Amino acid sequence: MKNYIIILILMFIGANEVSAQKTIEKIGKAAEVVNTTGNVIKSLGGLFGKKNKKTDSLPKQKGVENPIENKEVATVANEGRVMDKMFVAKAVFGKQKNETEMLWKANSEEKIDDELVNQVVSADGYYHTVVSELIEFEVNGIKNVTALLITYNYSKDEKGKLRKNESRAASPGIGFANFMKTEEGNWQLTKVNRLASRVGSNGEVPDFERIDIASDLNCISFTESYGMGGQNETHQSFYAINADYLGKRILNIALLESWDGDENSKGAYKIIRTFKMLENNTGINYPDILVNEIKNKKSQPTVLYTFSKEKAEYIQKTKVVGAEVAAKKSNVKKVASTVVKKATPPAMKPKPAVKTASIPTIKY
Repeated sequence: MKNYIIILILMFIGANEVSAQKTIEKIGKAAEVVNTTGNVIKSLGGLFGKKNKKTDSLPKQKGVENPIENKEVATVANEGRVMDKMFVAKAVFGKQKNETEMLWKANSEEKIDDELVNQVVSADGYYHTVVSELIEFEVNGIKNVTALLITYNYSKDEKGKLRKNESRAASPGIGFANFMKTEEGNWQLTKVNRLASRVGSNGEVPDFERIDIASDLNCISFTESYGMGGQNETHQSFYAINADYLGKRILNIALLESWDGDENSKGAYKIIRTFKMLENNTGINYPDILVNEIKNKKSQPTVLYTFSKEKAEYIQKTKVVGAEVAAKKSNVKKVASTVVKKATPPAMKPKPAVKTASIPTIKY
């Protein structure tokens, strides 16, 4: 019956669209009744190109915007004149309610290791990330800035509130976003790896320094120490910050491995390792790395590592080379490094870092 009434009204108002629109607004309730009965007529408003305010504007639960559809980012829409943390946050994470801490979920293109996910994702199902440091460097004369992204883990307390995880095993996640300066003077997002690995303990990232291994292999190096039950370890790990290998851990060296042994000190050992980067005389851009080892005060065979582009990391050479032979083959390379102070969580005031990209230091 109501269907016939509506049709008669349409015939009466004819082609007068203005009058039709006013009439539609008055009979909106009738249209919704027809819609809810399962009739093919969804709403009268749709016939005249006007949305039904009740049926077409229902509130929708919208998650955090995520502009990154893959790791090789489409750069055209991610450009800016001013390089600062606000620009980085918007380009990498999209619009956020909180401008200092980004909430996000991985998309289908981000292949994050399951173990890493379990350790870093917070109890609310989101990653909680801050833009920590902006690190400047050049590749082939082109200015680059790589942002260090730190993801903290939050668990729920007995009242259900989120609290930063500061347990001994809580290692924050680290990620990277690389920007390149165009000829037009804009900063362009070229590549992003939002969650590459975990470092540190007690909910904090350790101190790190920037080390330029080669002209197109720039890294930051974290030094971490652990100890439990008489066993102690210190590792130095290198992560690439240039676009080619962004976020890859290219080298990890155990500088110290020791154990106090059993109650009679049996089985105790202490291994100390040092390394040197060697000048290349083969025309290859990436220097070999010479690792010396002393175990229980006795020198061990020296080992050489070479960089593999295929694996994006340093791998051990099959042949062990004596220290004397290695020294003859190549001289020690002087590696440029800059100490960076410990990154701070969002609740603390940021400390000075490695040469940072900011409005005063960027020239256009």
